[in-house]
Amino acid sequence: QRQDPKIHTAAAFSARMLGTTLEQRVSAIKTEEVSEIGDEENALPRPRTAPVKRQARRGAGGLSAQCMRCGLCFLFCIVLGMLFVLAMFFTLGGGDVYYPPPVPDDLIELTTINPHTIPHVDDEWLPILQRGKIAKVEEFSSGLSLKFKITFETGHVAMCKMIEPLGHFRLFGTPTQHPTIEWSSKKHGSLERAERKYQAWPEIVAWHLDRLMGFNLKPPITSRIITNKELFIYGEEFETAWRRWRNTHQIPVSMHAWVTGMKNMPPTSTQMEQLLHRTIFNTAVKGQHEELLRISDTLVFDVLVEDHDRKWDFNWKETHDGLLLHWDSGLGWRHGPVASEKCLEILCAHTKWRERDAEAQLPKDRVQINEKTMQDVIKKAATDPTKCSRISVFRNSTIAFLRAHGPSAPEEKRLSRMWLKAVTENEALSAEQLLSFGSFWTEPRSITRSRLRFDADIYARGLDQRIEWLLDWVDQSIDLYGAQAVLLS
Repeated sequence: QRQDPKIHTAAAFSARMLGTTLEQRVSAIKTEEVSEIGDEENALPRPRTAPVKRQARRGAGGLSAQCMRCGLCFLFCIVLGMLFVLAMFFTLGGGDVYYPPPVPDDLIELTTINPHTIPHVDDEWLPILQRGKIAKVEEFSSGLSLKFKITFETGHVAMCKMIEPLGHFRLFGTPTQHPTIEWSSKKHGSLERAERKYQAWPEIVAWHLDRLMGFNLKPPITSRIITNKELFIYGEEFETAWRRWRNTHQIPVSMHAWVTGMKNMPPTSTQMEQLLHRTIFNTAVKGQHEELLRISDTLVFDVLVEDHDRKWDFNWKETHDGLLLHWDSGLGWRHGPVASEKCLEILCAHTKWRERDAEAQLPKDRVQINEKTMQDVIKKAATDPTKCSRISVFRNSTIAFLRAHGPSAPEEKRLSRMWLKAVTENEALSAEQLLSFGSFWTEPRSITRSRLRFDADIYARGLDQRIEWLLDWVDQSIDLYGAQAVLLS
């Protein structure tokens, strides 16, 4: 029993069943001579011994398979280690070390933006943003996107935004262009921005649109290609050090002149009532008149770049002296290069105003319902792009410019073509390269969604289309209220 308990147990069982002695059964099982013990009727069948041998063979085979698996795992670890060593060899220690200049004591920041003097500000800031030597970099988190605060050796301070994710193990940094496809209204009618955290490319191209239209309400913004050695000079955390130690590679970013002293100032209910012709305002009061037209220009600009982010009241930024800015276009082109006519809901301004407007339009003799249900009804009406109230007051010179350079103008005079040309001629990357970074999901809420990028010509066609939709709405407003009430100077 000590030597082979399994055989002893089987022999004891068969001995009790067949009436033979234990010693006879053990001997029969070991020698497999079961036919000589007892008569044929009581003989122990030979197959009874087979499971013992098969089990032994299976055990030996299992041991050999286990050894093979261990060997394969060991081989896999060796290959993985070799690949890691090769990756370290190719990615670390390459290129020259960047030695930043000392940080100046006197820092230069913008405190206001005057549309009349902004060309001189651009002349001062743009060369520094494009080629200035970086003295200090600080990462900071504000809003949705990753940003850096950069100080140049001249003392000028800038904000830096990323065009797209760097990737932890990308050997050669961010590419400067992606493959694109043609747009189809049937296939690409429902699109949504994919990379919402990386907002540099919309900021750059929107800045050129602001300057071409003469708004001049954005701080100086430009593109720049810097190296990982320059951008990650700060900090000793593992991720920062890893990016700095890697081989030198180029990273396209946007650079923005730093503006300080801004405050939130969304349009008031009184101003929105006046922009909707529900309240008569005195056009002789120059300050009030100009404030309304700046709100109108801001919403018109947001329609052109299809930026819905102004629906949040904290995105309405003013300088300390009360000048409303076209601040932050990083989430422009939300629904693709063309979008749809629903984008005119941008003219309904921010959400708090929409909710107040929706509540005011409810019937006075409505059935009394509880407060929660009432709020749900109001929010649903406020988010319906077909029911919100669009402004109907516009600056005459803005609309005249769009008519002269809209889709009906000769191609060389169209705003869309001038826009692409200005981007290509003045940026480190061409318009085709910059716009190829815009990626969009098809059917964003579906598990079968795919990511698409489009040609620059499709963005130009989309701008023409949005101008046409906007001018149609202006014409409808003129039919309703008259040109003198809609177009103000």
